[in-house]
Amino acid sequence: MENKRKKPAHLLPLKTIFLLSITFLSACNTISAKDVKPVTDDSADYMAHPEELELMEESERLHEQMVRKGLIYRNNEIAAYIEDLAERIQTDEVKAKLNLHFYVTRDPSINAFALPNGNIYLNIGLMNKLETEAQLAFVMAHEAAHVVQRHSFKTTLNLQSNVIGAHVADLFLAGTGLSYLAAVTNIANYSREMETEADEKALVYLSGSTQYNLDSAIHTFEQLKEVKHSKDRASIWASHPDNAARYNHAMAFITANQLQLDAEAVSSSQFESIKDLLTESTVKMRLRFRQYQLAEEVCLSAIEKNGDSALMLSYVGDSYRLRGTHIKAAAQEYAWLYDKKLRDVEPLFADKKQENLEKSKQYYEQALVLQGHYPKAQRGMGLTLAESGDFAAAKDYLNQYIENENIKDRRYVMSVLKEIEKNSIK
Repeated sequence: MENKRKKPAHLLPLKTIFLLSITFLSACNTISAKDVKPVTDDSADYMAHPEELELMEESERLHEQMVRKGLIYRNNEIAAYIEDLAERIQTDEVKAKLNLHFYVTRDPSINAFALPNGNIYLNIGLMNKLETEAQLAFVMAHEAAHVVQRHSFKTTLNLQSNVIGAHVADLFLAGTGLSYLAAVTNIANYSREMETEADEKALVYLSGSTQYNLDSAIHTFEQLKEVKHSKDRASIWASHPDNAARYNHAMAFITANQLQLDAEAVSSSQFESIKDLLTESTVKMRLRFRQYQLAEEVCLSAIEKNGDSALMLSYVGDSYRLRGTHIKAAAQEYAWLYDKKLRDVEPLFADKKQENLEKSKQYYEQALVLQGHYPKAQRGMGLTLAESGDFAAAKDYLNQYIENENIKDRRYVMSVLKEIEKNSIK
């Protein structure tokens, strides 16, 4: 006799699962994005929805991860300056409703972003690229506006309505939904309309008690371009293709709302001091990330502003030396900056190896003219000469370098000297 297994009573028909899934997913979205009010609105149901509470928890987890990885730039002078500036750009109603916290991050890229819990992050690359304090204030006010307007929560609600069909499909296909999970978890990704709104709110904030010069502020759009083409959208500040349109819209908004364009506050000596403090860190990180041309640009900008220095000239030398020794990395950077194909530009960098090494020597020589026994220039010159095959001169410079007591890479340089000895014998 055949033993037929009965269906467990708790298993529901597929059609019923489908209908319940639709009902459940629709119920999860109890508010639409258009109904979300700013935090400063007295009728705003701020942090009253589970979706928004989850965003807050996710923001805290992200911040903890950044702290663990050492991505927060620790400097008391810079922290105090940013805190003072943050106090000035916030209106009284924002202060009453929110606790905004600004952090400087160890990232040389030109970007800033805000999390819905009020944490706002300014990359050192962005701060170093800015020309005036009014521009920094505008970036900070723009990011604060994202928090006040609850843009992350609105984005999440919009994504939920867009992906509800994908959730249902996953129930049938047993999929993981990876195609949209990345978008849902990207809590600092805003629409063009939200970016425009943040620009407008930032201008209103700055035209209040701060009295920053709005003409200088909106030149941020022109100042912060990183790539040399208009296709990369990695950062709303560095590479957005519509920065010219954003500038024009900001100017029209200022005119329409009769905001004062040419207020007195443009910059400050403290801003210039902070920017100089961040220059070397930005260069070092650019080089570490194999962004040699961008590192050179930071150095040349500092030289144009402050005059020649052995430090900046040595770093320019490093940028050319590394272009000569790390050909593929240099080609990859160029391809990214100018929207070229790597296979087309890599042979060009191979052909330019000796030219780049010669340029590096010229900059090291300039540094040594300024400061006779400058260790960084001695090291760079020695490594360049070793790469060029001039082993005797390389040994001379590197031996001078290791005579300095406070160098941190003595073991590495000693290994280079040993390798030079081997090559000299051959």
